[in-house]
Amino acid sequence: MGPGRVIGIARRDGPGERVIVADYAAVPADLTLAGATIVNCVGTDRGSPETLQHLNVEVPRAWARAAREQGARQFVQLSSFSVYGRAERVSCATQAAPQGIYGRSKLAAEKALTAERGELALSVLRVPILVSPSGTSGAPDKLAQLAALAKRLHTVPQPHRPVERSMLTYDGLAAAVERVIAGAPSLACAADPEPFTYALLAGAARERGLQVLSVPVPAIASKLLSKAAPALHDRLLASSLLAAEDNILAGESDFVRLREVIVSHFV
Repeated sequence: MGPGRVIGIARRDGPGERVIVADYAAVPADLTLAGATIVNCVGTDRGSPETLQHLNVEVPRAWARAAREQGARQFVQLSSFSVYGRAERVSCATQAAPQGIYGRSKLAAEKALTAERGELALSVLRVPILVSPSGTSGAPDKLAQLAALAKRLHTVPQPHRPVERSMLTYDGLAAAVERVIAGAPSLACAADPEPFTYALLAGAARERGLQVLSVPVPAIASKLLSKAAPALHDRLLASSLLAAEDNILAGESDFVRLREVIVSHFV
């Protein structure tokens, strides 16, 4: 691959130069990786344990092995804040404590790559939930679903204690990957410098002329939800905030920001 040349690995045809594969874990034998930078974007949080093991662990392991054997320049693995489990304040130094199978598989991938790397330059980029603007093709992400619910009910929750959740747009992810390739630490974290809050959601709705009520969520209701459906509670009523000093996008603004995406859902 020449400088600046980007080749996508995909299972179906699409824009740009692509190599089509039936299985992401099968590295094409005729693809030269010498001197290349490989960015592994393959991953899923849905499916059987076997599916998550294959896509989240075996795929990056196969590509890292091929990258090492062929003399690639760098391997960038996209990981997830899910490795932190229920930690409400996170940094790259926060101890990993995944709660679900997805987080465990992403952490297993990180460990497998560390064992596989040899002399290969390995970079792990941990990111939070990724969000898209309104009108983007594909299934609505969790932010889009939450905004749709606010539009339908004209209400936004007001938790008994503030909720701050780091999120990142796909454009922001691209900016973070560029930073990592350019020389960020071997373990990096990235998020929009402005976290999601319910006040931000309500403000975006009102900015678009939608009248919404902020409905208080009593502490007892939050506690009951935490016991009955801990995963749902964590997504809706618990914080997960990246420390600014560990955010490689802190102070950056040259990408589509979370606030813009939230506003787009109320057009």
